[in-house]
Amino acid sequence: MYILYNLALLLVLILAAPYLLYQAIVYKKYLANLSTRLGFRQIDNASFPQPKILIHCVSVGEFVAAEPLIEKLHKSLPEYKLIISTTTITGQKLAQERASKFACICYFPLDFSFSVNRFLKQLEPKAIVIMETEIWPNFFRLAKEKKIPLFIANGRISDKSFSRYNKIKFLLKSVLDSVTCFMMQSSQDADRILALGAKEEKVKICGNIKYDLGMSSQADRLDKLALDLGKKLHLEKNSPLILAGSTTPGEEEILIAAYLQTIKKTNLSNTRLLIAPRRPERFDEVANLLVKNDLIFIRRSKISSDNSFTNNGVSNNKAERIILLDSIGELAAIYRYGQVVFVGGSLVPYGGHNILEPALYKRAIITGPYMNNFQKIATDFLSAQALVQLPILEKEELINTLAEKFIYLLENNDICSQLGKQAYQVIENNRGALDQHIKIICQLLIGAK
Repeated sequence: MYILYNLALLLVLILAAPYLLYQAIVYKKYLANLSTRLGFRQIDNASFPQPKILIHCVSVGEFVAAEPLIEKLHKSLPEYKLIISTTTITGQKLAQERASKFACICYFPLDFSFSVNRFLKQLEPKAIVIMETEIWPNFFRLAKEKKIPLFIANGRISDKSFSRYNKIKFLLKSVLDSVTCFMMQSSQDADRILALGAKEEKVKICGNIKYDLGMSSQADRLDKLALDLGKKLHLEKNSPLILAGSTTPGEEEILIAAYLQTIKKTNLSNTRLLIAPRRPERFDEVANLLVKNDLIFIRRSKISSDNSFTNNGVSNNKAERIILLDSIGELAAIYRYGQVVFVGGSLVPYGGHNILEPALYKRAIITGPYMNNFQKIATDFLSAQALVQLPILEKEELINTLAEKFIYLLENNDICSQLGKQAYQVIENNRGALDQHIKIICQLLIGAK
């Protein structure tokens, strides 16, 4: 099976080569870390006398979700050195910024036997924690051969993933047998991993550690960043702000049209809009869309150190109305400034993004109909009347409905406040998964000594 898998992986890499080359040339992706991910380049600062725990977070979202776990592991197991791996450049940068003082940061290897072997030989981890059910057959197999405990943390299996994995279920059993413990978010996720072949005694329902966000050091860092950005972006002004976070292709056009309808109302004419695209390679694309709509805006990257607005020479009150947050790792800190928060990836069939960060600051939250990647969280919020979710509509009707929701919430502060309080209460009611994860990892590590 593994020989066929390696051949298939090689074929995929060859077929994807033109796309990867394009991404490398245009967006400076992939090539810079390819030698490291293939195991040909030594991992920086990987040699420590302490035993090591490897924590793998694919990208920004997984790292942000893992931060409380990383922080608590660091405090609970001070005798271990933490290694944090990511797949994407953005995830790598964020991990470097936030965790490099106490952890080694590196790229996760491509799942070829030779590259995984070199990676594990360099690091020699005593335990591996994989966030959110990333399944890598060669990595799992070789970890088991080297007798390294491997944990799936915050495990979840979406409808799409379950359908895909079911097609290769006959191949997965031996792969899943390499995992020491599956710490799944919900009973549905547990049932799905069992249906795919995991052994019952290895599966635990631990809840979603994303609900445990806002730990002390994380909160302090976000508070300081928010204070700085609030001053630079003039977010502390009294003008109402619609904040659109983690937007994806096709959404910005709808958001802009709904915003323009909103500010036609005399009492809402001074409403501001902040757009934060999900991926950095789309920053210029969204900027061009704003220009195409004859909108004056400011880019976060253009704000000078003296806190003054610059927009290719433009500096006036109109330029403050629309902000393009073309930065990484700052969105979570400024959710608190949005009177109304739209969370992207949900107006189009992308699967949605995390709504917990704005909920932590008691914001009124709107999403589109497509929240299948966060279905359990969305269901929790809808049950508590803590979320405004739009139905599936045609584009023009969607624009009109979104504008209506913006106007209704902006004109009713008490409704916004109530939605925000109920959203925060959902978080409070679901905390505790982090302690479950730490308890299981510590028990199994101590037992393995």
